[in-house]
Amino acid sequence: MLDGDHVVATNPVHPDSLTHLHSTLALLVQHHRRFGYRHFVIDHFWQTPAELADLRRHLGAVDSAGEVRCFLLTLPLDENLTGIRRRQSARALDEREFELQSVAEERNALSKEVRMNPFVKLNRQYIAGEWRDGASAKVLTDRNPYNGKPICDFKLADKADVDVAYRSAAAAQKIWAQVNPFEKRAILEKAITFVEKNEAEITDIIIEELGGTGLKAFFEIGIVKNIIKEAATYPLRMNGEILPSTVDGKENRLYRVPVGVVGVISPFNAPFFLSMRSVATALGAGNGVVLKPHDDTPITGGTLVARVFEEAGLPKGLLNVVVADVREIGDAFVEHPIPRVISFTGSEGVGRHIGGVAGRCLKKAVLELGGNSALIVLADADVERALNAAVFSRFTHQGQICMSANRVLVHRSLYANFLEKYVKRVSGLKVGDPRDPRPISAR
Repeated sequence: MLDGDHVVATNPVHPDSLTHLHSTLALLVQHHRRFGYRHFVIDHFWQTPAELADLRRHLGAVDSAGEVRCFLLTLPLDENLTGIRRRQSARALDEREFELQSVAEERNALSKEVRMNPFVKLNRQYIAGEWRDGASAKVLTDRNPYNGKPICDFKLADKADVDVAYRSAAAAQKIWAQVNPFEKRAILEKAITFVEKNEAEITDIIIEELGGTGLKAFFEIGIVKNIIKEAATYPLRMNGEILPSTVDGKENRLYRVPVGVVGVISPFNAPFFLSMRSVATALGAGNGVVLKPHDDTPITGGTLVARVFEEAGLPKGLLNVVVADVREIGDAFVEHPIPRVISFTGSEGVGRHIGGVAGRCLKKAVLELGGNSALIVLADADVERALNAAVFSRFTHQGQICMSANRVLVHRSLYANFLEKYVKRVSGLKVGDPRDPRPISAR
């Protein structure tokens, strides 16, 4: 070990791919920020002195940034790499094998601690601007869906907590309504900055709590930033207009105003985005919010969203997050007299129920329910592109996406060829541990 810090050794990089090397260097910095590694050992076979110089130049740029140190082990590329390895001393190989084994053991030890992700500690309710335990006697154990290991425990909220959350949102909304629109926009923009600065940790908790792959996390974080950017335009769009009147000497004035408080119920499949989509836009329009995330993703769909806006400087009490068992609180979240709008994303059956309860209470329900999307492949289609789209759409994130192509309608002239290639492509998909960069889906 060097200076008591971790050493990570990469596998030899192929000499024909400096692009691969650039990606490796980017990953080194990401690993430093996520896991605390500071020293890296890099193997690289080189063919020409110019290539070796280029390699050293790139490593020097990473070193000079001050975040990590890179140690270079280089070998000239002989036509017979096996011969090169044979010329290495048995002692050197034994020492290297021992070093790599030690590194692997340390990385495994880190994984047992859930990578020390700070967001794992967000296992409390966020009500009236305070982090506290819920009043229910029930405890929810949040688990990694891939290996079943516990991530953290939540002491759940009860009906009284839901009531406090809604009343807090209503009181804070009156203050929020008076805040200058440009200041509101600035707060939302700070939320984007927080997400950008913490992308590595957010990626990690998406993998840990959802069983999502790194690819899925990258995509979800990207659209989260986009929806907050859109919401940041809302404060300056709460405008009005003057309309003609049927009465002489009179005019009609139309104003866009917030509804007051919005209740948000989000799902488990893309919780960071599907919570943020309703929360950020409601806040941008001047509303208070109470968010109830799915109990499979209470951090990514709930308390992480609260932390984002807390760090951005949102007034305390305006956004509340309640993690609760629906069997205990029943319809109280929807029936409560304060929220005038309920935003729900989830299954058709539950959506019908929520829509019925909201209608009975004379409040608006905004429902985004499951889909059965079709992908159509016409006779003049590029078959390879269509195959890529069909397979990616259907199997990414285990198919747990409402917009997935559940049906593929193929022109008769292409059907046999398309089917054969589709089956072959799907048969070759990698599944397994979502921390492995190769799988498209977790098992």
